[in-house]
Amino acid sequence: MAISDDTSLEELLAEREQLNERIARRQAAVRRDEAERQTRIELEIMQTRLPDHIHGLFRHLRLHSIAVVFHDGHLENGPVGRSIEGAVNDAVARAYPAAGGFSDEFRSDMVRALLGIRIFDASKGFDMFKEGARSRGVQV
Repeated sequence: MAISDDTSLEELLAEREQLNERIARRQAAVRRDEAERQTRIELEIMQTRLPDHIHGLFRHLRLHSIAVVFHDGHLENGPVGRSIEGAVNDAVARAYPAAGGFSDEFRSDMVRALLGIRIFDASKGFDMFKEGARSRGVQV
């Protein structure tokens, strides 16, 4: 791209426009590559750390007497017959799909982390909780 004094202004502007287009394409490619790299890093961090964080979160909740209750739809529409394990497996599969880049190992770790917490099964109603509270002298 040698520029001489004979080069017309139109030629210079055309060359500048071509150069600007090349720069814009290159910048877009660099941004796209960087975004893909960042997504891969974030996914890797999430898959490595989230199961442990889930375990820690529920441990913290337990320390403050906050329970996780599985109710199998009993509160809304009556029991639907799903097990806790089935509900957790389905929830993890929907939240962390393979199409989103989540590995089978990560999904298994998440299921184990969620099933490893103490979950109270209220799918047959809350009467058993009321009786347990009354036996401890709690007014319900």
